[in-house]
Amino acid sequence: VSEEALMQTVSLLGRESAAVAAQHGFVPIDPDKIQCPVSVLGRTGLGNNNNPDLAAALADYLRAQERCIRNDISHNMMCERNWQEHAEQIEQWCGE
Repeated sequence: VSEEALMQTVSLLGRESAAVAAQHGFVPIDPDKIQCPVSVLGRTGLGNNNNPDLAAALADYLRAQERCIRNDISHNMMCERNWQEHAEQIEQWCGE
């Protein structure tokens, strides 16, 4: 991301951001109740010792029909210089 986009994003973070993540970051999801196709678009390597590749683990857990997990995508991918590429991928998947 550009320095400007990074600084703008950081300026918007506050205490409530951490509170929201703490309160809602781990909402249980039952994949057996999902009745629509699932796509996961994310970055490789984001995770912890238990799940070093969190996006792949999420795609596996949700039984994603489509996954695009790459090392050149940031968490805030729609602020990247090539955001159109990600948006087009989502648009194409939704159109199918």
